[in-house]
Amino acid sequence: MNGITHLLLEDHPKPNQLHYLNSLKFSGNYLLTFINEILEINRIESSNIEIEYINFNIKQLLLDIQNSMTEIASNNNNKFTLEIDENIPEIVLGDPTKLSQNLSI
Repeated sequence: MNGITHLLLEDHPKPNQLHYLNSLKFSGNYLLTFINEILEINRIESSNIEIEYINFNIKQLLLDIQNSMTEIASNNNNKFTLEIDENIPEIVLGDPTKLSQNLSI
């Protein structure tokens, strides 16, 4: 799914398709992360947790989460609002997968 989405995004999609393709890409990544979470539960039970320390764009991560969750929220008659303080740097050091797992619960 992620490979096809990537190809579609590179194929110059129409502007009205871009939002859906980006949401699909994030959702595919989120599904892969969810599967990895299940595997991580096994690692937690065996006391073998690994945390990544990489530079990542936190604002983009938050926007991707918002794009994915907005539709879910709307279907449940909720509103998803994201406010990012302008003082937060764009690039931070940490584990984006674990952060997105915690924010998407």
